[in-house]
Parts: sequence; C-alpha cells; structure tokens
Amino acid sequence: MPGSIHGGDVYSQKINTDYSVSVNPLGTPKSVLDAISGAIKNINRYPDYNNTKALDALSEYHGINKDNILLGNGSSELFMAVARAFESKKVLLPIPSFSGYQYALDSYENSIEYIDMLFEEDRIIPDEKILALIKDADMFILGNPNNPTGKLIDKDLLKKIADECEEKDTIFVLDECFIDFCEGGNSLINEFENHKNLLIIRSFTKNYAIPGVRVGYLVCSDKEKIKKIKKQIPEWNISSFASEAAVACCREKDFLKDTLEYTKSERERLKKELENLGIKVYESDSNFMLLKADEKLAEGLLKKNILIRNCSNFKGLTNEHYRIAIKSREEDDCLIEAIKGLRAKDE
Repeated sequence: MPGSIHGGDVYSQKINTDYSVSVNPLGTPKSVLDAISGAIKNINRYPDYNNTKALDALSEYHGINKDNILLGNGSSELFMAVARAFESKKVLLPIPSFSGYQYALDSYENSIEYIDMLFEEDRIIPDEKILALIKDADMFILGNPNNPTGKLIDKDLLKKIADECEEKDTIFVLDECFIDFCEGGNSLINEFENHKNLLIIRSFTKNYAIPGVRVGYLVCSDKEKIKKIKKQIPEWNISSFASEAAVACCREKDFLKDTLEYTKSERERLKKELENLGIKVYESDSNFMLLKADEKLAEGLLKKNILIRNCSNFKGLTNEHYRIAIKSREEDDCLIEAIKGLRAKDE
C-alpha cells in the first residue's frame, strides 16, 4: 500500500473508521459546533480582516498580547508562511517527523540536515550533539510531541535548544499542535518572551476535532518577525466559521482536561491490547501511537473499511510502520477484533 502524504483520505475509498487522523477522541464540543453553525448568518459578509474576536480570545486564553499572535488557515499555512518568510539556507530537521515540514521547506531551495533523534528505543541523541549542530543552522524545526512517535521532548532540552538558537541567531520553529493531549505538556508557551527566535505553532484542529474548519496560530515575541510571516499569508485567510470556532474553543478548558484523562487511560489500554497481538508499539505521550507490524496490516484493515496511517513516507520509517489515533473505546475494540481476524486468517 503506497504511503499517502497525510492521513484522512476518506474520500477516494470507503472508510467506516479513520485511524489515520489524530483528532480528539471525544469529538467536537457542542459549543464549538454551535459557534460554527451560528456563523452562517454572516456568510454574505467578508470575515473580519483583523480577526479581532479570535485574537482577543487567544490573548486572554494564554495571557499573551495579541500583537504576538498570528492566525493561520490551519498550522500547514503557518509552516509554509514561515518557510517562505525566512528561506533559511540550512535547516535542521529531525527524523522521523511530520511530513508537512518537508513539504513547506520544498517550496524554496535549501540544504536540510536530518537528525535521527527520536525513534528506536525512544532514543534521543545527546544534548551536546544537537546544540553543536545548531551553530551552523539557520532554522531548526521540532515537534513536541514528535509526530509520528508521540513522544514529548524533555523541557530542559527544549530550553537549551531555545537558548542556543537565540545565541546563534537560528530560527527555532516549535510545533506544539498536539501538546494539549500530553500530561505535563512541556510547552514553551510561557518562555516565548525570552526568545525572539522562537516561533511556536499550535492548532485547534486536533484538540477540538475540527480538521474541516482549518484554524491554527503562531506565537512569537518579535513583532517584526510576525509582520514578516504575515506577508506570506493571503488576505482574509481566516473564515468567519474558523474565527467563531476559535473563540468557542478558547472557552473550553474543561473539555481539554477531560480529553487528557481519557486519552491517557485509553492509550495505555490500547497499547497493551496491541502488544498482546505481537505488534510493536512505541511509547507515546499523545493521542496517537506508532506501530511496527506486518506490511500488509493497512491493506487488510482497509478491506474491513478501517484506515490507518501508513508511515512509509516518513524519512527513517518503512512500510512496516503505522500510526494510529486513540479513538473511542468501542471503536478501539473493533480495531482489535479486526486485527485478530486478520491474524486468524493468516494462520
């Protein structure tokens, strides 16, 4: 089965359960759905050019001046805008990591140095080696937690990286799109004011299960960098629906607490079930897990109308690696039974 660029391809094939996209297993909060529905009354108007309501909500949510926040049509638009704004000649990129980073970097000519730091046996290369590599780099892109492994990076290491990037004048792009699914978090959102080269990117897509709405945001202490990145983004990039959804999401802090509790419990349960079936499951802190199994696993599950993420297009991974989301207990039980059925058929 060929690897797709991203998960979520439920349009070209019949899919009943999509494990390839890692959105909130509790679904979309009713308040967010209501906000999106309510926005239809403004469909005959242009969206607010300045995104005032959404930025005010985010400013209050994080306790950050809204001038330090930039809204994007999903995190993907922001990754592309950052890449185009700086066109860094030498970029450090961990492998395996989110394919969207590579996609954004491919929009211009550059030299990428890949660092194998977050894979086998949950290994992370020594701090000294990472910090040494930064001195020659113009940009360093890092996911916390990493995608597709789901592992958080130690906060002390993140701070060292941020400090080193500041000293060496290296742009540090930190992807925190899945951070709210992780206990403890290890976010640098409260450190951003001390690092002008730190660009933190987040998204409402995963936390609130609204991938069809497309809304993310970037935080940076350097307002000139914000302006530079904004020049790479089209006017009216945030729809009225996305703006209202963002405001509603910022009011749903209790929802994230429930999400964290459920995700941790179900992740541990599903991991044990899969390991009992002889599948290698890598340690994860997030709402998805990386697996290593028979290369025909995805093909077999697809015949049962279950889609999982083939990870063969992640550098450093193979067609035996898959990423699956944490979903409802009922859906996860169906996945386990489907895999058992495939195993029984092969015996």
